[in-house]
Amino acid sequence: MESHPLAKALTEAGHEISPDGPTDLFLIDLDPDLFGYREMIDFYRECGAVVLQYPHGAPASTLQYDCLYEPYDKVDGQLTNGQGEIDYLRSIGCQRPAKIMGWQLCTQFEYRPTETPKRVVFAPTHVNADGGLDEERCAQNAAVFLQLLDGPWELVVRYIGDLDRQGLWDDQRVFRYVLGDRDMSTVEIDVADCVVAGVGTYSCLAIARGVPTIMYGQFQAAMYGLPDEEPKPLRNLEKYRDFVRYPFDVEDAADGSLFTLVRKVCRPEAEALIADWKQAWIGEPFDGPTFTRMVEKWVPELRAKRE
Repeated sequence: MESHPLAKALTEAGHEISPDGPTDLFLIDLDPDLFGYREMIDFYRECGAVVLQYPHGAPASTLQYDCLYEPYDKVDGQLTNGQGEIDYLRSIGCQRPAKIMGWQLCTQFEYRPTETPKRVVFAPTHVNADGGLDEERCAQNAAVFLQLLDGPWELVVRYIGDLDRQGLWDDQRVFRYVLGDRDMSTVEIDVADCVVAGVGTYSCLAIARGVPTIMYGQFQAAMYGLPDEEPKPLRNLEKYRDFVRYPFDVEDAADGSLFTLVRKVCRPEAEALIADWKQAWIGEPFDGPTFTRMVEKWVPELRAKRE
């Protein structure tokens, strides 16, 4: 889904999709040394392609470079939503060429505060591709869920996969459960007064749509999602924590209750507190023709640099 606006922009400008033949450009979202990603990158380089990596969700989709694996040197350039990811890459010593493409995942709206939040959407950290989730993240989901159940609002739980495999359960205090998909849907977001979500794409969709948002799990040890895998902590967190961290996190609920934090993020003055973060990590709206012109100029430059 993250790639669809990019492909649409390029094809509308007259470029053709060439999955098997000679290729000028290969776009990919990740470059780990597992799951066949690097084999694909090598294949398309052999086909003549310049390789550009775009964000796998958000924010800081390259945090894995600080714990799981090193950036693959066969990736020619990095596309980002805003300046934040470029600053992060430089902070850990990654000098991969990078350019900002803007936010392509949804239309952005102005912040919409409310005095009395009546509907809260909870989007727990979702299961891995194999349908499971590690114990730490399950416990974190459950702890946040318990706090939200006691709030004076309609609670909508939007989840992916099996409810119990992410630490949650059926509870009569929940207004509605929604079985979601990885489809960038903002249906529940757009009728919410506040979104509480695990760090990732869904929380950033909510921020982009102007909905007061609280994150959690921002700097947990990372995992591939393999069976019996041991989480790996971030190595250089002190170098980038301050500018990567979203300013409203569940851990900021000083009184041990999310009620006060939900009320705080829903106030008009909260917009100023997240403005710099939003600009850095959501960025400006994606514009197809502008993106295409940038790529058309950048690809030959990167090919010449490689040669």
